[in-house]
Amino acid sequence: VLGVSWQRNGRVLASVGADKAVKIWNILNGEQKKSFGGFKKEVTSVHFLGIGTQALVSAGDNVVKVVKEDGGEVRRLPDTGAFMHTSDVTPDGKLAVGGGFDGILRVWEVNTGKLLQKFTSPPESTKVAARK
Repeated sequence: VLGVSWQRNGRVLASVGADKAVKIWNILNGEQKKSFGGFKKEVTSVHFLGIGTQALVSAGDNVVKVVKEDGGEVRRLPDTGAFMHTSDVTPDGKLAVGGGFDGILRVWEVNTGKLLQKFTSPPESTKVAARK
């Protein structure tokens, strides 16, 4: 298991992992409600959006996307050309952030999928000069 997220009602939990799947659990009875895959590499994080049933997931196959509880894709967020290590959302579910192997931190508007900002580290030459 690489990530978990509680749905706001406290009765549903999502988990993701190296098995390339998202699992939705009913906490009241301990049963698995759903499981869906379609990922080529491990799913690295999951976060429910606001008070709804949609979730943001990131995965090693260069993807950060919003999915329905049944696995249906709502929106794929742009500019994810690397293994995506993690993602998160604001408590209201309006903004998402994701970071990948390329060292870039991206910020998106969830409802439109618009990329709002990219944070990159300075070039190595700048880092070396700053240390001197």
